[in-house]
Amino acid sequence: MTNKITLMPSGVVFECGSEKTILDAAIDQGIVLEHSCKNGSCNACEAHILSPQGEILTTILTCQVKPDCDMTLEAEYYPELANIKSKTAPCKVDSIEYPHEDIVIITLRLPPTANLIFLPGQYLDLKYQGITRSYSIASIPKNNSKIELHLKRVENGAMSSKVFSNLSANQLMQLEGPKGTFFYRNNESSGPIIFLATGTGFAPIKSIVTDLLNNGVQRDIYIYWGNRKSSLFYDPSVELWESQHANVKCNLVLSQPEEGWNGRYGYVQEFVIADIGDLNTASVYACGSQSMIESAKALLIEKGLPTANFYSDAFVVSG
Repeated sequence: MTNKITLMPSGVVFECGSEKTILDAAIDQGIVLEHSCKNGSCNACEAHILSPQGEILTTILTCQVKPDCDMTLEAEYYPELANIKSKTAPCKVDSIEYPHEDIVIITLRLPPTANLIFLPGQYLDLKYQGITRSYSIASIPKNNSKIELHLKRVENGAMSSKVFSNLSANQLMQLEGPKGTFFYRNNESSGPIIFLATGTGFAPIKSIVTDLLNNGVQRDIYIYWGNRKSSLFYDPSVELWESQHANVKCNLVLSQPEEGWNGRYGYVQEFVIADIGDLNTASVYACGSQSMIESAKALLIEKGLPTANFYSDAFVVSG
């Protein structure tokens, strides 16, 4: 049985059989809806079912629901992603770097025929020795024959254990992507662009900020990167951006005091409030732990950020 799904406010219509989720059916037809984990954990694909009068009847996760009737949804549709197709491609490990004992930066080399096209901020699925895990892309599309990923060690993690114990240069792997709807929205706002990251949630932030600066964006850019230990600030890009660009302000934040640390400690979202008085024209991009994203969204919207200007990608720990 085929059901008609109508998206509002765009008016886009597509068909969805009862054997597929709404999200999968939409993506198969080149209609990209908000999503991230696709397993019901992050709530990024939340949408409202509307009555014929436009009233909200209930809330669903499009990655979980298989419709049994026609329905109208209040859900965002991203035409920017319509021509970006996910593909499967072989890849080899070009380089491995361990900036911290619990962090590895892997550069993957793709064959010339792969032609992987993505938007900064998106992620891919990495497949290795029968295990598949999702990782955000830290590099930019300018050189899409090489892809940079940041991986964190996860205790007893299936992929993490394999990568940290026996991965070597020229190791053959496989990727599938790009995926996700975390990317920079080039709207008309002149307000500040605020990036929040915890841990390796810095990876997609690095991709987006690098691309913005390469393209000469003049809006004020604030970056707040949180970690448990100062040694986990593994990428020096933040200091370089701040030293080379007058419109970039970087803030490294520890979650708790540490001996010898003279910087900030607390929660990244709290310092946004302390530093930026007016959030009405701001855009916020948050990536990292689910708890940070939920807390940041609630606090910043309470302080004046338009709900539509908060974009996020939650990292769900699977190892």
